[in-house]
Amino acid sequence: RPPRTISRRILGDIIEPRIKELFELIQAELRRTGYEDMVAAGVVITGGSSKLEGMAELAEEILHLPVRVGEPMHLPGMETVVRTPGHATGVGLVMYGLHNQVASQAEPLQNPAIAARENHMDTSFGGVFRKMRSWVQTSFG
Repeated sequence: RPPRTISRRILGDIIEPRIKELFELIQAELRRTGYEDMVAAGVVITGGSSKLEGMAELAEEILHLPVRVGEPMHLPGMETVVRTPGHATGVGLVMYGLHNQVASQAEPLQNPAIAARENHMDTSFGGVFRKMRSWVQTSFG
């Protein structure tokens, strides 16, 4: 089937109720779990849909909290390639993995077998990160 073109207004009429419902569910879950008071400083939204016009404002209206759109940061050499909200989850997972890897290397290892495995993981993970960086730069640069 050939692609169709629809107006922004029609698209908004379709998407807005689902987004409202999503933020209402988030608000209900924050209340249910008791986390509502713990996020008084605000909420950060990420992902491609966070860039939709009016998304942060709608979230603020429903959640009654400050809301901002998050972007990945602290990415030497990759700032222009993956610094968008749509990449935040992937970049966050890579940064989390790197941080945990560095933290685990700072702890003394008792067992030589574990040390060898950690060294292998370091080499493997570094290679994966280099390949990922190259792919992202080639695909989006």
